[in-house]
Amino acid sequence: MAEQRWGVHYFKHPMSGEVIQMTTGFSWLWVLLFGCLWFGFKGMWGHAVIALGLAIVTSGLAWLLYPFFTYRIVKRHFRMSGWLEVGSDGKPLAG
Repeated sequence: MAEQRWGVHYFKHPMSGEVIQMTTGFSWLWVLLFGCLWFGFKGMWGHAVIALGLAIVTSGLAWLLYPFFTYRIVKRHFRMSGWLEVGSDGKPLAG
């Protein structure tokens, strides 16, 4: 089984076979600093709009709370887009 480092995940596109490294260890920091702009930069436009809307409605409070959910949001985004989580060797992870 491939060794998984904390905060580093690999995803493989099932059609093209492309493997990308998704480092999430400091994603929360970038969301805290840049908020919805970070999600837009990463191509997660749905969450960019949601984060902006919540920041406006809550007068910025959501900007401080959203970073706590960034890790799950990014992993879920890749999974929902059809990417498969794999180890650093490109083999699928169990579970």
